[in-house]
Amino acid sequence: MIGANITCGYVDGLWGQVHYRACGDGRPIVLLHQTSVSSLMFVAGMPLLADRGFRAIALDTPGYGASDAPPSSPTMTAYADNLRIVLDALALTAPDMLGHHTGAG
Repeated sequence: MIGANITCGYVDGLWGQVHYRACGDGRPIVLLHQTSVSSLMFVAGMPLLADRGFRAIALDTPGYGASDAPPSSPTMTAYADNLRIVLDALALTAPDMLGHHTGAG
């Protein structure tokens, strides 16, 4: 279950809307999940990061979780282009990044 201090939202990406969860008010850290799951994998840890001074922002990769799917299988470059659009929409210029498994790609 999502904690009371985690909010959810959407921003426009290359292939439609990208869903995100956010928690905290400090230095931004963007959390990227592994393939075939979603940002839900970070829900338990996000309040812990917030307690340590971070604003944790967990994204659903396009096609996973509550994010719209791309029309075909994107390249890593296309995923990176989409990520730049999402970071710009969230006004994140130099966040820390944490990727788990394929999310580290």
